[in-house]
Formats: sequence, C-alpha cells, structure tokens
Amino acid sequence: MPIAVFFVFFAGSIVVALLYPHLRVLAILMSVLCAVFLGYLYIDQSDRVRGYATDIPTDALTLSQIQIEEQSRFTRITGRVRNGAEGFRLRAFTLVATLYDCPAEDSEAADCAVIAQDQGIARVDIPPGQTRGFQAIIGLTNHLDPQGIARWDYTIQSTQASQPPG
Repeated sequence: MPIAVFFVFFAGSIVVALLYPHLRVLAILMSVLCAVFLGYLYIDQSDRVRGYATDIPTDALTLSQIQIEEQSRFTRITGRVRNGAEGFRLRAFTLVATLYDCPAEDSEAADCAVIAQDQGIARVDIPPGQTRGFQAIIGLTNHLDPQGIARWDYTIQSTQASQPPG
C-alpha cells in the first residue's frame, strides 16, 4: 500500500510540474520527498526479519504413522511429525517422497530403482517438543508399477520455523 501511495504522489507531482510551471519547485520538492520515503521503505524492509527462520535442523523432526492415499490427480501423504527442536515453533516443512522398486524385501536402497519422486509442503503449527498430524499433497500420479517390491522413503528437505512468543 505505501508503494501505491508513493506512485500516486509521484505521478501527481509530475503532472503538476508539467501543467503549472510556476509550481515546479513545489512539484520537485514533492518528488524528492517521495523518493526519500521510498528509500526509507526499502531500507526498513531489507532489515526486517520475515517472521520465519530455518533454524530447525531436519534431523530434529521425527516422522511416524505415514499413510499414502493415491488419487487420480495427486497423492496425499498423512502422518505425524514431532518437533524435537528447542526454542522454535515448526510452521512448515518440505517432504520428499520417493518410491523405489526393490528386488527383495531386505534390499539396500542402492540396489533399488527410483520409479517416482516428488515433494510437497506440509503446513503445520507445532510447538517445541510436541507432536501433531500433517498432510502433504504431492504430484505422483503417473509413476511406474514396481516389478519387484515397492518401498516408500520420506525425507524432510527443509523447514520453516518461528520463535514462540514470550
């Protein structure tokens, strides 16, 4: 909104300078004030913390009770996540889901072929040390059918967190 006000005043000062030559000094002064205001907004916004910090390491989060629901246009992953980080409230995390085609049940990941992989964002609000449910939507609609044993793997790629009020 302040940017829109800036442009209205700036455009108005240009119009005044063009239409009324005897008010040009006032129009130039108004333009300079608008430029100073815009500079102040730019400096103020660049120093401001946006409310999120990515200070929760991904290994501080624990996933459990993962369930997959495949739809025709998307795949829904639900489960529980525990925020093991102290001092930060988890706000969101990016979950990468990988579907492997493994030759046997006890195969190593290196022996399996990746047949589908995508990521989704789970928006949550989890205080430090607590557990909540989550849901992430991913676009795994056209993955290959496994020839061997299908195995899912889930990795948390990134987090968004904030410090709790207090």
